[in-house]
Amino acid sequence: MSTSERSTTPDAREPGLASRDRILIAAAEVARERGVTGATVAAICKRSGLPVSSLYWHFTDKDALFAEVVRTSFARWLAESPGWTSRSDDVLDHVAELLRTTEETLRRKPSFMNIGMQVLLEDGDDTQQTRQAYLDVRAQALTMMTVWLERALSDLRDPQLVRDVAILFRALSDGLVVAGEAFDDLEAMQIIDLFVPMIQALLRRAIASGSRP
Repeated sequence: MSTSERSTTPDAREPGLASRDRILIAAAEVARERGVTGATVAAICKRSGLPVSSLYWHFTDKDALFAEVVRTSFARWLAESPGWTSRSDDVLDHVAELLRTTEETLRRKPSFMNIGMQVLLEDGDDTQQTRQAYLDVRAQALTMMTVWLERALSDLRDPQLVRDVAILFRALSDGLVVAGEAFDDLEAMQIIDLFVPMIQALLRRAIASGSRP
């Protein structure tokens, strides 16, 4: 677990936590250390300080547990992330600000993304619920960003271009997370700053012409 995430997430063995929360936190911690495949029920229960029976009281199996970890982590990340409701005087400046928040996602490495990317390309039934949970939260994030862009760029009469920009944001976020795992010296903000002027220029041209450039 990253330093920043650990600073805001309770310890899985904290006595005051409900058993369900302790199991969710423990599952996320063990998956970060061992991967989803290596995160056995026994290891999760040992980390949480609870018996195996407690895990199966709350979750039907390990796949259902990790699916809930994804949903819970995404909800927490969404609540703590800069919202898409505020905007600066210049809409396109705020579009740039939204893109730059990708760096925060990269630095914090939230559990929903860490776990989701591990299972995304797997075909086995043992991670089917977890994979679907990750696809669902990705779709939710894309919808939220698309709706914000449609409202913010109301002068841009090209719904498909707005959606394409939202997809580009999400793809860049995914790519930076993967690159951050591969390269310790990655400067995410420098990469983002390469994209910002191009996206702003494209959107300004689209707004001026009333159609896709």
